[in-house]
Amino acid sequence: MADRPPCYRLAYLTANDGRDFSIDYLNFRNMARRHPGVEHVEITIAISRVRPVSRANLRQIDALVRLAEASPWLSVRTVIWKGNVGRDFSSAQACLQSMAEVAAPTDYVMLRNRSAYGPLCDDWYSAYVAQYEKHPDTGLVGSTISLVGPPWHVTTDDVRHVQTYVYLSEWRHLAPLIDEFPGCRCKDNPSAIVDGELGLNQRIMAAGLGISCLHWPEHLFRAGSVDDPSLPRRDIKSELSGLPFLYKFPTYRRSRGPFWRRLAWVSSLALGGLVRPALWRAQPSQPGVRYLKLGDPD
Repeated sequence: MADRPPCYRLAYLTANDGRDFSIDYLNFRNMARRHPGVEHVEITIAISRVRPVSRANLRQIDALVRLAEASPWLSVRTVIWKGNVGRDFSSAQACLQSMAEVAAPTDYVMLRNRSAYGPLCDDWYSAYVAQYEKHPDTGLVGSTISLVGPPWHVTTDDVRHVQTYVYLSEWRHLAPLIDEFPGCRCKDNPSAIVDGELGLNQRIMAAGLGISCLHWPEHLFRAGSVDDPSLPRRDIKSELSGLPFLYKFPTYRRSRGPFWRRLAWVSSLALGGLVRPALWRAQPSQPGVRYLKLGDPD
């Protein structure tokens, strides 16, 4: 397995915390329409159960799978329903645990959550691979890096971090993190940022590896390295354009506006109807795709 060409894997992380999966549908539609720049991308989907799983939820996730399977460069290997403790970081852990059955050390793994809107251009996967290969001893790349931690977190630790709405690494660097993935037990947003986002980057850099991003392609950040003073020391991810993935769908923050209500309603119809409460049913509907249920709702 180690001698074969690398495979390109993607962990897609979402939750059933909204009225439907409209944003996820747009993301999958874009992945299916825009060539990733690599021959094939194998997807593992993890959904955090914030609410009871409805029949509509199952139909809507099924629609995402069908959308991927209809694309010549995408396929879905596994769909995982899981509890909400750990949020996206326990979802990342669940996806990596599933990938461990087939992954080789030099395989690439992209992890993205619902708030990574896109892709908005072709070569959306290969762009991150190219950035990863640009600098020696790279361990993690993303769209953007923040040089500061959250304002309420006072620490002397290194807070520079690839922002985890989308990030990529090789399997050999992610595999050692699987058993206790950073942030996998967090229960609120502050701990997700500190234990998850900052913790992941700190562990990568503690291993002697560097982090970089597409927005600042010439810069590699390592433990103890000195930053270019011209780089902004603030969170800029919401200010940018021109990257394969941007932070959040444009109307994400205006979910009560009339445009969003129309979009959600139309998307609900397209994805199989309005959400109706129902008991969990593990009924795989797509041949060749594994459907897993982990843990209990939290």
